[in-house]
Amino acid sequence: MGRRCLCCDSIYEDEYSKLSSLGKNVSQILEYARSKGDTFSYNSLSRHLKFHTGTKVSNREDRDKLLKEELGSSVNIIRKLNKSLEICSSKIDSLLDSNAPDQTLLKYLSETRMCIETLRNFLKDFNIKEIDQKEDIFNRIIYCMKDFPSNIIEEFERRWNEYSSRND
Repeated sequence: MGRRCLCCDSIYEDEYSKLSSLGKNVSQILEYARSKGDTFSYNSLSRHLKFHTGTKVSNREDRDKLLKEELGSSVNIIRKLNKSLEICSSKIDSLLDSNAPDQTLLKYLSETRMCIETLRNFLKDFNIKEIDQKEDIFNRIIYCMKDFPSNIIEEFERRWNEYSSRND
């Protein structure tokens, strides 16, 4: 009798298949698997993805649809965490005003800390980085326009600055 697939036995097997369908390569998925505590080899994961999953996305349209579903799910998680933080904040404010027992206040502070930690872990799993968006976007656009005529680049910069000064 043949050996059982270690990847199929993982509680995260569905996540690995989903990451593969989103275009992640075996090395990226293996790094994620190791962060979750799985210890199977590169070859085991590669065989698993090749023979045991039927979730390969064959065209761009299907991949875009899957990405939109993932993004929608992620947005819902962030909304729920945000709502939990709002509730904790209002409870803490009311407890501070009413001189409530310290234990009750500590309970809501602990809940707030757990929500923040969950959000941090969630963002880390998606490799989301904080960036200075205005500056980064502007520099990226200017870089992409480097082959454009200088008058077009200058006009873009003028309009960018004009828009930025209106909205600051």
